[in-house]
Amino acid sequence: MSAETTLKRLVVGSSLEEGSDEVVRTALALARAAGAEVDLVHALGPLPHFLGEEPVDPAELREEALARHREALRRHAEEAGAPAVPVRYEV
Repeated sequence: MSAETTLKRLVVGSSLEEGSDEVVRTALALARAAGAEVDLVHALGPLPHFLGEEPVDPAELREEALARHREALRRHAEEAGAPAVPVRYEV
C-alpha cells in the first residue's frame, strides 16, 4: 500500500451477538480515525415457509425480518459509537 492510499470505506460483518461488539467497536474507531464510511453487514439465514400450521407470505416474512435485523444493526452500531461516522446497514 502506498503512502497515498487512503481508507474510504470499511465493510464489517456482525453476527449481532455479544462477541461481535469488539469487532464493530474497533471498525468504527478505525473508520473515525481515517475519516472513512462503514458498511455494517449481517447475513440472514433461510426463512421458514410455515409458522405453526399456517403458511406465510415469504415476501412479507422476508421484509419483516430484514427490517428487524437492520434495526438491530443500527442499535448495535450506536452502542459501539456509530454516530461519529457514516454507517450503512445491510442485511
